[in-house]
Amino acid sequence: WAGHDVGTIDGSKLGLDNIPGAGGLGDKLPGGLGDIGGLLPGKIGDLVDAKASVGFTVNTGQSLAGGACWVLGVMAIALLASRRTPLPARWGAVHRTVRPAASALVAVLLVAVAAGLAAAAYAMIGDDHPKRIAGAALVGAPNGVWLGIPLGLFVPWDGRATGALGKLLPHPIDDLLKVSTDQPVTLGRLSELDGRVWLLAVATAVMMLYAGVLAAARTPTGGLSALGFAGRCALRLGVVTGAALPLLVWLTDISANASLSVIGFDAFGAGIELHGQLGMALLLGLAWGAGAGG
Repeated sequence: WAGHDVGTIDGSKLGLDNIPGAGGLGDKLPGGLGDIGGLLPGKIGDLVDAKASVGFTVNTGQSLAGGACWVLGVMAIALLASRRTPLPARWGAVHRTVRPAASALVAVLLVAVAAGLAAAAYAMIGDDHPKRIAGAALVGAPNGVWLGIPLGLFVPWDGRATGALGKLLPHPIDDLLKVSTDQPVTLGRLSELDGRVWLLAVATAVMMLYAGVLAAARTPTGGLSALGFAGRCALRLGVVTGAALPLLVWLTDISANASLSVIGFDAFGAGIELHGQLGMALLLGLAWGAGAGG
């Protein structure tokens, strides 16, 4: 209800003065088109000094419905990951089988977000614009970290980036998408631009091993042999990770487009898309979870 405002767009700050014709090309166009060309340059030139008001509002009903769905989803995950929240007696199997692995995986994912926030705090030191880094971290730390985790676990992504929006992607993904969009974004291709990317694979492997240790420590042995207990941990963490990794990929999908049309002509445009391959995320989640659990 409160999310509405009106903003003013200043034509002189949009780069319109760099459009051919905005500076005055004369009254004639090549090819004997007469003085038709005198119309467009003059109109475009006028737009350089123009100011337009753009308003936006929020659809309250859809916002409430969407917010309710998010709350229910978060509560369901929290209920699965909480080891101390009581459950009905008929749900005892969920407490024994799902909660140890789910709580372990949620714990390491939250630790990863905390590490991302710590990295942002370190980057703020000595930077010319620390407030921008803080704002970006508040808005995008979970998405940025949870984009890196599937990448580190070798999940391929498909994407493209054009115009200024490509700068929103972390390095070196932005450079890779500017060069080629016909091949998926993988850890191997990113390492060709920056060899330090392999540290991401090491970090995510350690993270998964940490999740395996936590899951094993929280799983009851039930009188099984060492091999049987390892198999139990591998199965449960594999299933949980197989469900969680596609969810992370789906949540961190990126799609945005922006453009400006002047008198029917595209003045500039920008777009960004990044979509992970859900099928590979499922298979890799099962494999990584089973390996770490075992």
